[in-house]
Amino acid sequence: MASYVAASRHSVPASLRRQMLRQARELLEAGRSEAFLVERAAEMPDNGWRDLVQHVQAWEKARRRKSGSPGLSVVSAERCPEHPQYYRAGCVDCALAVPA
Repeated sequence: MASYVAASRHSVPASLRRQMLRQARELLEAGRSEAFLVERAAEMPDNGWRDLVQHVQAWEKARRRKSGSPGLSVVSAERCPEHPQYYRAGCVDCALAVPA
């Protein structure tokens, strides 16, 4: 959150701060590293992003395209064994693993 605030040219509303902190906790629980999230959050203001999950999805999709491996995430090559090809509501990791 601090990296987003530092990179932002405008004040950050309390509601956006709460949303980003909640999303960061979900992404940490889903296996993303703190350093990875700090880097992504710092990129958000300049790109007009206000949703950390959506930014991570877009970033990972772009990295997959660059790496030439559309089915694998650069951050984690493993998919959830319970539902490797489908989005399941409430599972942030699987939601991020499924290409948009």
